[in-house]
Amino acid sequence: MEANIRIETKKLYKTAAYIRLSAENEITLAVGSLNNQIEFVKDYINLQADMELYDIYIDDDITGTHFNRPEFQRMMDDAEKGMFNCIVVKDLSRLGRDYIEVGYYTEIVLPSLQIRFIAVADNLDSNNYKGTTNGMDYALKNLMNQFYSADISKKVKASLKMLQKQGEYVGSIAPYGFIKDPNNRHKLLINPKEAEIVKIIFEMAAQGKTGQQIAKYLNEKGVPSNKKNNICRWDSKTVIKKVRNEIYIGTLVQGKAENVGVGDEKRQIPTLPDKWIKTENAVEPIVSKELFEKANANFPQYKRTKKSTDTVNLFVCPYCGRKMKLQYGGRRYQCRMKNMSPHEGCQTLFAQKVDLHQAVLETVRKHIEVAVGRYIEVQKNADNKTDTINKTLMKLNKEVSILENAPFGLYDEYRTGRITKEQFIDKRETAKIRLEEAKAEIKALKNKLTHLNITSKETIDLLSCPELTEYDGKVLSEFIKKVEVYSQDKIKIHFKCKNFFEDIINRIE
Repeated sequence: MEANIRIETKKLYKTAAYIRLSAENEITLAVGSLNNQIEFVKDYINLQADMELYDIYIDDDITGTHFNRPEFQRMMDDAEKGMFNCIVVKDLSRLGRDYIEVGYYTEIVLPSLQIRFIAVADNLDSNNYKGTTNGMDYALKNLMNQFYSADISKKVKASLKMLQKQGEYVGSIAPYGFIKDPNNRHKLLINPKEAEIVKIIFEMAAQGKTGQQIAKYLNEKGVPSNKKNNICRWDSKTVIKKVRNEIYIGTLVQGKAENVGVGDEKRQIPTLPDKWIKTENAVEPIVSKELFEKANANFPQYKRTKKSTDTVNLFVCPYCGRKMKLQYGGRRYQCRMKNMSPHEGCQTLFAQKVDLHQAVLETVRKHIEVAVGRYIEVQKNADNKTDTINKTLMKLNKEVSILENAPFGLYDEYRTGRITKEQFIDKRETAKIRLEEAKAEIKALKNKLTHLNITSKETIDLLSCPELTEYDGKVLSEFIKKVEVYSQDKIKIHFKCKNFFEDIINRIE
């Protein structure tokens, strides 16, 4: 008698190993090294009878607060192609620290692709939560990871600021012309080979060569423009940055930009010059101050070139706070949380791109017209003051010249008997006192003249904005933090500081 025997075979999981090491790891002991992570995850996969390693995806020195990571994106591309059906990480924080985004991937994206997800150290396996939303453990872990990331970020910023104030270099890559001291990564040493190139740049600039001419010369000579490879891609902008950089006369300038936001909202914004941290004689100079000043005096001034639009997306959903995404062939903005947000506003929110751009541009231009009009009035007043000061300076300089020669004339009068000794001493002291007073007046007027002739960076940016005939997100992001879109006809513009344009006017005045 024959029996029907059914043999059940276990499903074989082609498994992707995802590894990430935090950008903050140099300062904190967040996780182990890359090698430790790799071995940990590989050992786990090798011990599973139903798993086979497909590939290892590694993002090194990249924060977990956003998902714009090269290897993570490559992994997700492979996932959509069906190259594997399981992902293993050491712990949940390796996948990311933005709890909303992590939840989006673990609860929506990966299940829709029928991909099993395992966080080994956290004992989390999506196969154990079928029919649920992956359990409360996921939500709590995600939330704690985001809080931890925010706390670490604050501590890192504070540590870096302290080092900058002490004259320590905190950049990840040494500036061109320098290398990091192997014994102290916060100290810079001169790179002899690159330093010679820096000297050539300054010498050519001092001779009146343009940035384009210098760049062409360096490219023709085969001079590498990048520390990481031998590619020669010098351009005018790169040359200008070198000539303007005070590091080459030994002055370390840091804090020119700061990170704001978290996760996908994180971006760098420039800080005002009064917030920069300058340390003179922090490094050994490559060029003399005389050559530096001559190069900058003769070098063509930097001119803002028109930048491509949409390089910065300013538009956000006021309900969930996320960036709105261009859809329908780039014709309209829509909240990307439309299909998974509990907020009704997110699900219905959209606005036409052309209308939004025009509304923001017109609003900003109206504010600028007021500020520029005030600037013109103030500048006229300053010009009048400048003329008056220059005339006074001419008179004072003539008086100083006479007073400096007064002792010789008085002595001649005394020697010939036209005045007595007492008269000579009295007149000489009177002339000496007046000479000091005149010199003090000249110094004060020159300081006032210098102050009148200063045009701040904010003023220069302000004056360039009326020339905008088209929406340029990159330029407008210098003034605007974000634009909340409530509907097609209602928006709210958040400037980078309260009363931004009023502050600019006060600075001008």
